Amino acid sequence: MAAEKTAEEKKSRRRRRTVESEPVEVVPAEGKGRATPGRRTQDKKIEGNFITRPLRGFANYLSEVRNELDKVTWPNREDTIRLTRIVLLTTVASALVLGGLSLLAGQYVRIGLDQSVIFVVTFIAIVAAAIVMVRRAG
Repeated sequence: MAAEKTAEEKKSRRRRRTVESEPVEVVPAEGKGRATPGRRTQDKKIEGNFITRPLRGFANYLSEVRNELDKVTWPNREDTIRLTRIVLLTTVASALVLGGLSLLAGQYVRIGLDQSVIFVVTFIAIVAAAIVMVRRAG
């Protein structure tokens, strides 16, 4: 309740400031009369010898990686467990579906090698379906 009161007081203070404040005239800044030099065009000062330069570069890389990792919002334990379950269930489901399709394709090829008429009928069905799709699209 106290937090709500302070928030309402802050809003009312802001309103009072905006109502009481006078309009300020905005004046555009004057130009410098020259272009700002880009970083690519500036000469880089290379310090050190052929041994220390790569080591310094690697150290800079590691410090930048650490800085970026400090910015990452890592998931808590509950989120990690929930997301791990989702990944595992998705992996198992896709493995079962792909395994079933592989089993069906293997059985189809085995039966088709025994009776070649099955391959001929399948080929005719595929060609007919392609003709129908081309006619509908055109």
